[in-house]
Amino acid sequence: MLIVGALAFLGRSIDVMLLLGSFGASCVLLFGYPDAPFAQPMNVVGGHVICTVVGLAASHWIGPQPWVLALAVGCSIAAMMATRTVHPPAGSNPVIVFLGHSGWGFLDPGSDRLGLQQCGAQNPLSPLLVVLRCYVGRP
Repeated sequence: MLIVGALAFLGRSIDVMLLLGSFGASCVLLFGYPDAPFAQPMNVVGGHVICTVVGLAASHWIGPQPWVLALAVGCSIAAMMATRTVHPPAGSNPVIVFLGHSGWGFLDPGSDRLGLQQCGAQNPLSPLLVVLRCYVGRP
């Protein structure tokens, strides 16, 4: 809770969005159920990237219409299933992209708008623990 508040405050003070609406739900899976298939690193990162790219592509190439948003969510789910990177909180990324009228700069990894630093933001050792859990077994 403290880290989420600190990121919100920091983002506001430097005028950069450091949190997504799906951040809380990803944290529940990552820290509450770390062994769940949906909480694995490939699913978290892949799911968020895929859904954000699909949302941006649909919004910019077809247009920001309600039916396009519905299509983008459906295509995001299908893409995650096809790539075996299902992460349920990432399914909301096209909605976030559409509501925020986001441009391609939304993918800028320097801004961490995809929440790719969620593990490290909660615990500096978390990325190491995730890698150990993924490739070696439980640390």
